Amino acid sequence: MFGMSFVSAHPDPRARLAPAPTFVTNDDVADAFERVANLLEARAHSDETQTYRVRAYRRAAAFVREHEADLLAIGRREDERRLEALPTIGAGLAGAIIEMATTGRFRLLERLEGETHPVELFAALPGVGRALAERIVQNLGITNLADLEQAAHDGHLAEVPGFGPQRIATLERYLAAVARRPQVRTTEERPPVGLLLEVDRRYRQLAREGRLHKIAPRRFNPRHEAWLPVMHHLQNGWSFDVMFSNTWRAHQLGHCDDWVVVRYRRENVEGTATVVTEHHGPDTGRRVVRGRERACHAHHEAHPPPRPKFEVPAFLLT
Repeated sequence: MFGMSFVSAHPDPRARLAPAPTFVTNDDVADAFERVANLLEARAHSDETQTYRVRAYRRAAAFVREHEADLLAIGRREDERRLEALPTIGAGLAGAIIEMATTGRFRLLERLEGETHPVELFAALPGVGRALAERIVQNLGITNLADLEQAAHDGHLAEVPGFGPQRIATLERYLAAVARRPQVRTTEERPPVGLLLEVDRRYRQLAREGRLHKIAPRRFNPRHEAWLPVMHHLQNGWSFDVMFSNTWRAHQLGHCDDWVVVRYRRENVEGTATVVTEHHGPDTGRRVVRGRERACHAHHEAHPPPRPKFEVPAFLLT
């Protein structure tokens, strides 16, 4: 029996148990605010509203960095009034501090990183800028912070003109502090591929039937149309938030209606999986979970689709 499927706003992050915190000091919070400001600035252009938000995040970052009290400790107590009373903070940023303190995550930052063109994403990093960001994309072909951090560690980034030891060391420290995300430690802590594939199947079916609420994503949506179906789903003790991928890479390859992003969580475990149609190998045409292709192949072999029923032509029955 399939579990409940319904659409709702993302659940309050303070309502669930947190993974090991990735924000430990005021500097971590300030770095996150600076990162949001950089990403907003990269896409602000002539939008005065975005320009105001950039200034607000930069002022908050400067204040948090110099403040003596442990703001994360206040956030863990969910003391919104005390945080809102601080200069430059206010209600919205107070909520962000509480989210970082209680969940170890900052969803706005994650969303901005996922929706931003790689050149803009890398240009917003300290000591990089647009020219070096373009070299990263052109020379290494990477599009996200995780791959950039790996390139810094394995020496590939040093092969890009303009990246010397000091700049790489600075970038490594920054990525370690800002781009950290909760990591699933073992396979047993992830939903089984069969469950992820079933969630993917149901999402795409409901999307085709027009039975899901649609949101208007900010990125790659100049007309502000509500086109992106979203689904919140509960099954086998897991909570899932599901939607088609709206990243730059998905748009570039024309896979926005194929790539499905599944965010899952249960107690203090959470993560993200991407389900796609395989175009190579023995599972060509089948849905697979990226990074877990072998497990998906085993699942498909053990659960072949039912054979279509053969209808006897009428003339043979007479």
